[in-house]
Order: sequence, then structure tokens, then C-alpha cells
Amino acid sequence: MAIIDLQDYANQQGIPWDFAVGAYQKLPQEMRLKKFGVYQVDEENLTLLGFDEFKKKLKQESERLEQESQQEAARQAARPEKRANLIITSSPNIDGYRIVEYTQYLFRESVFGMGWIRGIAASLSNITGGESESLSTKLRQVRKTVIGGIKDDAVDLDCNAIISFDVEYTMFGDSLVAAIGHGTAVKIEKISKEELPSFEK
Repeated sequence: MAIIDLQDYANQQGIPWDFAVGAYQKLPQEMRLKKFGVYQVDEENLTLLGFDEFKKKLKQESERLEQESQQEAARQAARPEKRANLIITSSPNIDGYRIVEYTQYLFRESVFGMGWIRGIAASLSNITGGESESLSTKLRQVRKTVIGGIKDDAVDLDCNAIISFDVEYTMFGDSLVAAIGHGTAVKIEKISKEELPSFEK
């Protein structure tokens, strides 16, 4: 009969010390051979500590995390293609596709300053040609930002389309404009030729 130092054994088995102590303290009193602050246990009672079961669960958890990591890596790798192929439309329907799931109504907003145009709220007619062109360019850029953001949100929901999409603009005072994009993220699938009415084939 050999007496085993618990800390040495736990280190050899790769068991966290707090778990080893907890398992040791659950042993019957007569099996706990603690002397001079050193945790010891009879070799024949080692299986009662549950180290093997702990390592088994630890391995399963490690494998689960690794699998999730691989799935997330694959999802991120596929993200650019999904984003590029995502359909976005102002219509509530998409020709040639059926909506199989409505997931969430999405909002995206972007606010930008217009300090270089004085009194825009008071008199839009006073904007010069150059300023008007600059304003149009800025609005297009902000619209692009809003659309990009709402596409990201839809991809996060594993959707491949956004329907009923629109961008609205709201002014705050005479120097701030908010662009608000909104639409419904959906999952769609292409309708096969066999399912189309004869006049559409």
C-alpha cells in the first residue's frame, strides 16, 4: 500500500489544485491522510477522487470549444461572400424567391456634421452649386455607410436578404444630419422552375 502526495499526483495528471483539494475533502475522513499540511491519499483510493472523470469532461469541453472555434472561423471566412450576395430591396417581395423566415426589423443610423453650410435649415435654396454637389456626395457616402452596416447586421442573423428597405434623413439644428436606414432581415430561397406558373417559365 503506497501513500501518494496529492499535489504531486494532481500535477502529474494535469488537474487544477483547487479541484484536487475539493475532491480530497469529499473523501471519507479516514481516507484523508493529511499530515503536516501535506495532502496525502492511499494509492488504492485514487479512483475515488474522480480525476479520470474530470479529465474526460475537460477533454469534451476542449473539443467542444475547438469545434465552436472552427465553426466561427468558417463563418467569418464565408462572411464577405454572404455580404456581397445579400439582396437588399425596397420592395416587400423579391421576384423569383420565396421568403422562408422573417427574422428581425433592423435599424442603422449615421450622423454627420454640415458646419460648412451655414443656415441650411433656414434656406436650402441658398446653397451654391458647389455646395450642393458636396452635399450630394456626403449623402451618398453616408447612405453607403448605413447600407453597409445594416448588411452586416443581416449577415449576423444568417439572413440573405433585406426587404422593405429605406433610408430617411433627419436634420438636427442647421448643422447635423442623421441618415437612418431600416428594413426587415429575411431568409429567402430561390423558387425552382418547376414551381413557377407556366407563363413565367
